[in-house]
Amino acid sequence: MQKQNEYRIIFLNSLVFFLLAYFLVFLIQQFAVALTASLFDYTVLIFHDHYGFILDKTSWTHDSVKLVFSSTPVISLIIGGLFLIVYMKVRIATGLLRQLFYWGYVYAFCFFFGSVFVGGFTNQGFGHVLHWSYVTDTGRMLHAIISLTGLGLIGALNTRSTLLLANSYFKNLTDRNRLKFVLFQTVLPYFAGMLILSLYSLPYDSEREIYHLIVTACMLIPIVITFLKSGEYQELLFDEDKKIIKPGFAYLIYLLVVMVSLYLLFSNGWVVNK
Repeated sequence: MQKQNEYRIIFLNSLVFFLLAYFLVFLIQQFAVALTASLFDYTVLIFHDHYGFILDKTSWTHDSVKLVFSSTPVISLIIGGLFLIVYMKVRIATGLLRQLFYWGYVYAFCFFFGSVFVGGFTNQGFGHVLHWSYVTDTGRMLHAIISLTGLGLIGALNTRSTLLLANSYFKNLTDRNRLKFVLFQTVLPYFAGMLILSLYSLPYDSEREIYHLIVTACMLIPIVITFLKSGEYQELLFDEDKKIIKPGFAYLIYLLVVMVSLYLLFSNGWVVNK
């Protein structure tokens, strides 16, 4: 029973940092869109779960479409690189906060490849860039294949980094607890997080909300691959210090404050570049 409670705590901690990383990256993405749109004097509405524009459709140009709608994938790639650098420096630490950087680079990289993949089949987000660039169906398919390959590589290359998160909870990671740890550290928090984000976005008043959720759902690909590959690793030995598995209540409270604040501030739309 105690062991099961420990894995529930691992799940809760990971879920909290999954959502914190999501909202952090999401906010940076929205303001990147607003900043890019300001170059063309476009008015942007930032909501708690998506963004919109207050302008006539005839105001769009080839340059503005390409810059504005490619800003979120590009900034995601940059954020992912920065978060990865930070995580690599603290990956052998035992603190919980490093999970913020872990989920941050996983989500940011997945958003980059996911937006290219989903955009190849829709006219939302990066799909506008492909449409206004007159990319053919063959070209869109090529974009989809490349992005799927990228998502797969994230999962394959991220396996060891995921396993090292166990250093916060265990003295070692063996065949007996490896898959269960990855299940409660990544797979279950992902599904729970997607459910919470889906409910947080209700009601779906814009196609951009659905698009954003679908792009975020692309994280499932690398997460499943990481889970499958984790079974191939040998035993990992960590430091011998006594590990106490406890929930990060302070981070949970911070998450609740962030979610409520974002909803109250942005639920009716925050006008930028008015």
